[in-house]
Amino acid sequence: MSLKCILIIGATFFLTSEVERVASKELLEGSGTRRYSEEFYNTIFEITPCCKIFKNFTLEDVKNWADDLSTWEAPAELLQKFPFYQAGYGVNNRPVWVFEFGKYDFKEQVSKGKERTAELARFMYQCALIMMEEGFRGRDISGTNKNITQGLGISDLDEYQFSQFTHRPTITALLETFKTYSNLLNPVFSKLLFINVGFDPNLLKAFGTPLFGPLAKKMEIFGRMNKWEPVLKKLVPDQSLPTWYGGSKDFKPVKVYG
Repeated sequence: MSLKCILIIGATFFLTSEVERVASKELLEGSGTRRYSEEFYNTIFEITPCCKIFKNFTLEDVKNWADDLSTWEAPAELLQKFPFYQAGYGVNNRPVWVFEFGKYDFKEQVSKGKERTAELARFMYQCALIMMEEGFRGRDISGTNKNITQGLGISDLDEYQFSQFTHRPTITALLETFKTYSNLLNPVFSKLLFINVGFDPNLLKAFGTPLFGPLAKKMEIFGRMNKWEPVLKKLVPDQSLPTWYGGSKDFKPVKVYG
């Protein structure tokens, strides 16, 4: 089954209690014309100093950036070509995110010019904001995890063309974007698993470290299914694991973005 099948399924389910969701939802409700709560804006603001694009940003600037990004409508082409989804929740009741990275054609998008490349960057930041928001919703409000609940990222490299990593115009155009994207996502993930890697893992580490920044330390790389399936089984309950990754035949994602 592919991601297209997920779009047909289009169902939502929750493993966490509704009481917890209602309580944490209040943390994200903005006041006045603001989209989010002060707590969430402050959380973003604490993350942004490590990103060049936020140099000299004030808290007010970050608020405007987040509000603008959250209401921006991404081009349908990007939603179609760079989808991701929240599969469910792991054994520790934290979000599980899946990216069919192997099907993402960054090279093609960059070849369309600066405007399309800028849209891709904006889309990537919007995706990061979505995941930060979900992590904030599920945070432990008792205080043991004050900012964002760290989840699991699964990046499927099936069908990936390694030439994208070595295509200089693509890397040059997106290097800073990936650095920013990775810094924004660093608080979101406790682990980032790369599965179905069809080339030397050392190459992914070598080329991935400059792109994924701090996330590179959280990367775990696997080739064949017999290597990564047991790992996923330990981290993700069957009902939150896609059928094609060895999960339940009744799998339904929480939400598909794309």
